[in-house]
Amino acid sequence: EDVLTIKDYDSVFAQHILEHSVDAMGATMAWRKALRHGGRLIIAVPDQTIRNTIPLNWEHRHAWTPSSLKRFMEAQGWKTLDMLDPKNNVSFIGIFENENGTNGEH
Repeated sequence: EDVLTIKDYDSVFAQHILEHSVDAMGATMAWRKALRHGGRLIIAVPDQTIRNTIPLNWEHRHAWTPSSLKRFMEAQGWKTLDMLDPKNNVSFIGIFENENGTNGEH
């Protein structure tokens, strides 16, 4: 059962969640279902270009760079709005827009 209400949210903020997800695509698909058309998904993940992020936490399943996250999201039809460096020497933030409907239709 979905926890998030379909098309009910303007934004979803996933702070240090995606790197832990066994099914990263499934996670982004669930977040898309929760967002209205034009809603924003804000993802913060450790930056593999700064350091090897898998050993930071034994629960990490994925390592991301700004370019790999951008490609991953755009391959699913998300529009990249920005990639930000919060200057914390650990992570980066990607901001993406939901241009599709709940099932990926335009």
